[in-house]
Amino acid sequence: MDTRRPNRIRGLTSSAGQTSAQKGDQALNKVAVEFVRYVLQQNPHANDFVLIYDAMSRAACTRSFHNLGHEELAMAGVSFSLLNTNKLERLISEAKKSVPSR
Repeated sequence: MDTRRPNRIRGLTSSAGQTSAQKGDQALNKVAVEFVRYVLQQNPHANDFVLIYDAMSRAACTRSFHNLGHEELAMAGVSFSLLNTNKLERLISEAKKSVPSR
């Protein structure tokens, strides 16, 4: 018997036995990219990693993007861990591709 507690996003299972999060990884990544794009648009002065990271953290703390905080953003693929800065830099690069020139 599985005694793990289901969480709000990953706990739902589909008829095929996969979680909706597993099937929707691309959708979750889209949320992550949209979050970074939102932060970049709200903070046009943020032009290096540190400034963007700070702006992202502020947005998560204030839940200014669709009322998503650190926990929900982590589930969507946005990690604020310093151990995952490479992944975060790739996410920022991807989001920058679709932000109008600043």
